[in-house]
Amino acid sequence: MDLGTLEGRGKAYAAAMEEGSVADISRIVNRDHLINDWPDLFWSLALRQVWEDKFPELRR
Repeated sequence: MDLGTLEGRGKAYAAAMEEGSVADISRIVNRDHLINDWPDLFWSLALRQVWEDKFPELRR
């Protein structure tokens, strides 16, 4: 996956957030990219809700 593209980051981040450990998430997910990309990621409502509950800065 190419983390230099929105599509690549979206796939990698979703996999890390759904299946990864805290260490995986910390290693893979870039906070600034995630906040910037959040509105354009096509993820399930359930996954979005979990992460928005934990990190309100993702909500706009």
